[in-house]
This record gives sequence, C-alpha cells and structure tokens, in this order.
Amino acid sequence: MNHEETHNPQEPIPEYIEPEWVDTPTSTKIWNALQYAQTMPTIALIHGPGGLGKTHTSRRYLAERARKFDGYQPYGKGGRPTVYMVTAHPGMSTVASVLSAISEEIGRLGDAYRNDVMARQILAALTPGDLLIMDEAQHLDIKALDQIRHFHDVGQIGIAYLGNDDIYTRINGRGRQAAFLGPLKSRVGKRLAIPHPSEDDISSILSAWNVKGKKEVDYANQIGLSSIGLRGLTQVLRQAAFVAKSMNHVLDTRVMRVAVTNLGFAN
Repeated sequence: MNHEETHNPQEPIPEYIEPEWVDTPTSTKIWNALQYAQTMPTIALIHGPGGLGKTHTSRRYLAERARKFDGYQPYGKGGRPTVYMVTAHPGMSTVASVLSAISEEIGRLGDAYRNDVMARQILAALTPGDLLIMDEAQHLDIKALDQIRHFHDVGQIGIAYLGNDDIYTRINGRGRQAAFLGPLKSRVGKRLAIPHPSEDDISSILSAWNVKGKKEVDYANQIGLSSIGLRGLTQVLRQAAFVAKSMNHVLDTRVMRVAVTNLGFAN
C-alpha cells in the first residue's frame, strides 16, 4: 500500500486513539446555548440534521455539571441546580408519556398515573435554575411541548429542545397550531440552527485523532460535510484506526476509503 500521508518509514507508526471528547466549534455553540438556557433561565431551541454532536455535547454538559457539584448532598427543593436529560422517541409523543419519562429521570417521584399529579410532583422536585434537556424533541406532539413549557414558567427552570429541523417547524407552528404554540414560541430565548458541520469541526476531530496530511484532511472534509456528518466521520476514523493498526500502516486516505467501503457509505 502506498501511503498518501507522508511518513518516514524509519519512524514508528503514530498511535490513533479515539478521543473521549473533542471541543469543536459546533460543540462549543451547543454548550453555550445550553449554558445560556440554564443561566437565564430561558428556553433554547437547538436544531439541525443528525450527526452534528447535539446529543453527545448535551451528555457531556450533563456529566460536567454533575462533576462540578460532586460531594454535595442529594439535591432537593431549594438546593443546587442540576441538569436532567430525557430522550424522546416515536413511542413517547404524548403528555402522559413525557411526564412519565421526566419523572423517571428525576428519579425520586412516587407512582402516579394522572397527568396533573405527575406534573405537580415534577414541579415539587425542581429547583429554579435547573435545566431540562429534551433530546429528539421532534417526536413530541404540541401538547407535550407546551406541557414542558409549563415547567419553565412555574418552576423557573431552563429548557433545551434538541432535534432535527422538524422541531423548529413544530414550535413555530402552522395554521391553528401557531396560535396554540404562541406562548411557547414567545418564550424561546435562544435559537441555534446548525445546518451542517464546518471544516473547523473536522480539523479539530482529525487533530484529536492524530491524523495529518492534506489529502487526509480533504477526504475527511468530503465525509464530514456529507449527509453522514461528524458522527459518520467518527465511525470512519474508528474503523480506519483499527485497519491501520492491524496492517501496521499510517492512517491515510486509502485506509479511510477501506473503512468507508466497509461501513457501506458512498465512496
């Protein structure tokens, strides 16, 4: 195999280890939007196609906030602010299902089956300054979205709706929905649209993986700026690193192309 990344054969092959976390320009924007929603508090709407790091950044934000307050007594009303994260799915679209999921995430609520009782229990457990992240929020119906808005109003907590561009359309409303969702739309204090990753995002990821070379960068841009996004690029690098190690080769474009083919992505 001819290496497309320049490498001195007398030098050892670099190690390609998947980083636990990469600070990309896009992840920084998402992080700042979450922080703004919690600090103000307000409602943040973060939307864009999959594979941009919305979920991964939110999980990192949640974990960092947990570490920041490590050692405190278990949180309660009037205690330290905290972060909760609920991931919606097609089977969790209604008010009842979303209330049940939030109750489970908070973790200390009694069993209840009526929506009004669950809502009161959730409010009783929330502290002003908390943040509730609703991931994949495009799956929620308009009444569920508005129920979550109620927790912002009464509980004085931040809300972050994450999802694809459908959530933007859903919250802005169409026809009769527009009037119903007016109170929610007017409370959105931070809108972050992420139409696609940037070349700077990709450069940050490649540096973290210890991948160098102009051809490698150019090919990574083709992958990361395509429909598979940064998530797809990470999968390619993960498999390419495995292939490179098994063959004792540098991670160059030819190895990356093997990974793309193995993953079934368009080459």
